[in-house]
Amino acid sequence: MSVVAGLPAAFSAQASPTSIEAQERLRFKDLHPDFEDDTFMALWNAAGADKVQQYHNELEALFKRLASANVDKESYDYGFRALLMPGPASGVLEEIFDFSQLSKENQANVTSKLIRLAYFHRFPKRVNLNLTDFLKDGYPGLKDADMLIALDDPTSKHENQTSSGLSTASNPQEPASEAVERARFEDLHPKDDSFMTLLNAVGLDKVRQYHDSLENVFKELTSSGLPTKHYQIMFSCLYKARPSGHLVKNMSIHSSKDNNATSRLIRLAHFKRFPNRIDSTLKEFINGSSNLTEKQILTALEQPIELANTQSKPIAWEVDILQAGYQAPYERSDIIIQPILSNLRTWATMWSSKEYKAPYTSIIGPTMIGKTRALMQLAKHVCVIYICLRPEVSSGQPPRSVLADPLLPDTPHNLHEHYARFLGVLLDTAAAFFLRPRVTEMETQQDKLSAWWDHSFINDREIKNERQIGSFSSEVLHNLQNLPPKTKGITLLENAVVKMSDAMEFLKNPRLKVVLAIDEARNLIKPEALDDKGLKISYFRMLRRVTSLIPAKKGFFTVFTDTTSRVANFSPSMDKDPSLRILKGGLKLFPPIYRLATLDSIARPDPQTWKELMLPTRLFSYGSPFYGLYYNDLRELRPESAMGNLLDIAQGKLLCEESTSSPSQLSKPQIFALFGSIIQPQMSTISSLNSELVSSHAAHCMRINSACDLITSDYPSQFVYASAANRLLTITKKFVPKDKTNRSVAGGDAGGDAGEDAGGDAGGVQYYDEYLIDCINELALAVQNGLVASGDVGEIATRIILVRAACMTKKINVTGVPSIPCGSSARLQDFLQTLTGKDCNEIQFGSMRKEDQDTLLRRGRIFFNHFNLIQYTPNARVFLKMLYRGLAVQCRPYQPGFDQLFTVYLVPESPNPRVQPKSKSKSKSKFKSELTSTSEVEDSIPLNVANITFCGIQTKNQKGGIDWRDSYKWSKSYAEIEGINHPYLVMLFNLRGPTKTPPELHTWRSPRPPATDDNPGADDNPCTDDKQRVYIEFSGLEMIHCLTPSIRAALLGLIVTERDIMQHEKGNPQNVTWLKIVKPLVYREDDILGDNQDDKRGDDQDDKPGDDQRKISEAPILQPRQKRRIK
Repeated sequence: MSVVAGLPAAFSAQASPTSIEAQERLRFKDLHPDFEDDTFMALWNAAGADKVQQYHNELEALFKRLASANVDKESYDYGFRALLMPGPASGVLEEIFDFSQLSKENQANVTSKLIRLAYFHRFPKRVNLNLTDFLKDGYPGLKDADMLIALDDPTSKHENQTSSGLSTASNPQEPASEAVERARFEDLHPKDDSFMTLLNAVGLDKVRQYHDSLENVFKELTSSGLPTKHYQIMFSCLYKARPSGHLVKNMSIHSSKDNNATSRLIRLAHFKRFPNRIDSTLKEFINGSSNLTEKQILTALEQPIELANTQSKPIAWEVDILQAGYQAPYERSDIIIQPILSNLRTWATMWSSKEYKAPYTSIIGPTMIGKTRALMQLAKHVCVIYICLRPEVSSGQPPRSVLADPLLPDTPHNLHEHYARFLGVLLDTAAAFFLRPRVTEMETQQDKLSAWWDHSFINDREIKNERQIGSFSSEVLHNLQNLPPKTKGITLLENAVVKMSDAMEFLKNPRLKVVLAIDEARNLIKPEALDDKGLKISYFRMLRRVTSLIPAKKGFFTVFTDTTSRVANFSPSMDKDPSLRILKGGLKLFPPIYRLATLDSIARPDPQTWKELMLPTRLFSYGSPFYGLYYNDLRELRPESAMGNLLDIAQGKLLCEESTSSPSQLSKPQIFALFGSIIQPQMSTISSLNSELVSSHAAHCMRINSACDLITSDYPSQFVYASAANRLLTITKKFVPKDKTNRSVAGGDAGGDAGEDAGGDAGGVQYYDEYLIDCINELALAVQNGLVASGDVGEIATRIILVRAACMTKKINVTGVPSIPCGSSARLQDFLQTLTGKDCNEIQFGSMRKEDQDTLLRRGRIFFNHFNLIQYTPNARVFLKMLYRGLAVQCRPYQPGFDQLFTVYLVPESPNPRVQPKSKSKSKSKFKSELTSTSEVEDSIPLNVANITFCGIQTKNQKGGIDWRDSYKWSKSYAEIEGINHPYLVMLFNLRGPTKTPPELHTWRSPRPPATDDNPGADDNPCTDDKQRVYIEFSGLEMIHCLTPSIRAALLGLIVTERDIMQHEKGNPQNVTWLKIVKPLVYREDDILGDNQDDKRGDDQDDKPGDDQRKISEAPILQPRQKRRIK
């Protein structure tokens, strides 16, 4: 990435770990899988690199020696972990150390070494000898028994670490009940910091029940004579994926009563590991009222934790790449920066305290849209004083500014005066810089502004050195500290504004001279301060009061930027602004800035071959420029993990999570972020969810009305977000144990036949459908509540089905191109096989000519992983551009003929297609050996608009039959799609139709053009140039093979949903009666459920209303989900 001309290097890398530190960190993790990174850093900082290396060498050598002597690994591994935990270890040594394979002398030697290594690990500063000598001869005057006493002391912490890396101190601001349960959790799980994960997953009541049950079990078990710590270690191993026969045997339980306690302990471990998997009350589950046997639970617990998505790892960021991204060439400055600059200049001129609250605005937009880059570009035109309020612990870029501390004082006393003094000093110090002889002698405006940016911004210094003498931050802090105590803040501020205005007279356009840019401004919103009346007030509102005192016509303006704050925080509507009004002050607010046209700004040229089409570097260049730039650099640095890391980041941005793990449950905003990225449901503008999606979940703000009370959010086509969302909803995996009948406990394997088992007798890896089911159910509730347009629920369901099928279809591997999860191309015939579960020669197609069907199946290729709404009818060239983006489209409202469309590309029939079969297919299709119908192709397939065709989807979601006389409309002629000269496919989804065995294919009428004012009878005559239509019918959800029964049930609940208050009152006759009284004639008198059924229509007499009503009655009655705690 090149540096922008005139803009110096902006950011400094935080000190990256040395290769030695990184290597030792990995060794530590391998030897201590239960401990977190902070434990390693405590040991590293306390003992130093050499001793940590010695420690690892000695421990590895000792473990290797024991392994070579055939000592059970769990004996010494588990025993060593017991020594490292604060608590009584001496009482369980004989129980946990089984070294019977060794001689008595060697047993004593090994035990002594383990004690000494544990002592060094816990108290590294107490061992000032060479570690090898310490392990050999001990410490003068300190016996092993003494070390064991120190290790036994539960109050002893790891040196240089407050909580040993094994527990988390309670938050002083959390509710007392949570604090009590946190303390209980830490007592019961001495080296586990996952209290909040469990609390967020199940809520406080279940956590309390869990603690009660665990305490009772421990009490029963310790009655056998062993200390509680013994069973705490055992329990930790159970839920951390290390149960085994050796472990259970070492619980030393013999009586039937204790065996019952063991069973309950195992079930409690299952709940701790998988808190959302029990289908009964916690008490019933613990006591054995469950479909899962103890063996099945142990089998599930033995699986790697990664499959359960319970481990939370911070998203890996490459700081150097992030910083280089800020220096990349800035595209479209004329259509992004110039309008912003023009608005700010106009608003700075308009500022008047009699009309407006303060001279400020906010830049609103999704994460990664380029808000900070926009501020950096403004610095080429005016003086920008940049302050980043990012939290100190954040790894994000840019880092927190030193000047953030005065803006967020720890003890906010008389904050109004404090801010007035701070802003006065800030502007006075900035003015002094521009009045320096060295600066005034510079010839050009650009030279002076560049010098200011070098002086004031965090450039290639470490953040800790920003306080160095001569930096802008150090000057401000020095001047603030040396300000005379009697200095009046308001007077200081007014004088500084005048001084700054005079110093910036060299600007060619003096209407705007200085912009105070406050980035990551959400921390200003917290109500931490007290105003002059003793009432709590946010930092932001007090800062706004102070800036309202700045004189007009001085060229000053403030800009706030943030991602995770709602629009209303900085630009509230007039009737919802909670701020205290200043007497005789203005009430208007300047409009927010949200039109940042950065999407596709680095998009690569159109691909010319199939290989270029599938390149991740090209696909990730669409949308936010961050992802394309970041991936290009990351694949050079870490090619093996670049793809996964990028999708982790994209998923984190959609979910507003800072870890790579999947959440235990999804919140409503998270659900709409995932669905928004792939199927784009249309949200109501009155929903407050729009603001949250924009602020925290990567949605784009499309419009804010002048009153700031209506916000339109949307998810434009971004391939990276669609891939990340589909990865979570479609191919997230879990381990599923078998029940007594050797069937999977959960649903089918999305990768194969729905409902089939995946794996052997012990269980297998299956696709985790709960996220998708949860999303569909929440979407249905949103439709009922008016948050989503109800008229297109059938079309929404169809989009869900099509995207799922596309992601589950066997992908085409392109030589030399990395495969993107849920972002690869496929053969059309494989896609249809995924939808139907049948080989293509068994599918019933309708067509005028058999060769058209054969052409589509033999040559057809598809590539899409998300839908977007378009407002026009596409032609062949648009279909090609859709293929470039991996995009399918939702048709415009009232589009004739079709509801959705996606591109089908017909690969050329060349005599030598350079196709390399990857493996023999089990398919019986007669097309399997022809052309490119294998799973791997090279780059020789050209892309040409002449090879474009399409698939059109017509969705029916009505209770009555279909009027097949309308079938002529489902054609390219009636839809007026131009430029298609090949066979095309039409799929009809009759979602609420009866599923028949064998399925029935209806005869469709020949395509006809639409009637027009000039030719009202046009639709009476079949088209002579539209005879290549091929069609397939899906009647009922049961016919769609890629859906599990649970997903079908959820989709049925969606497609029968209506936006009607009666939907909420079904099953309550009193409420139904009340509704009929207050809404006369709206509902039928004889309909106690208020189910206003449509009359049957059409000429298809084969539909069975009884079957239809049965399916509808089986659809779940939607209830609001329980309130969830999201991490």
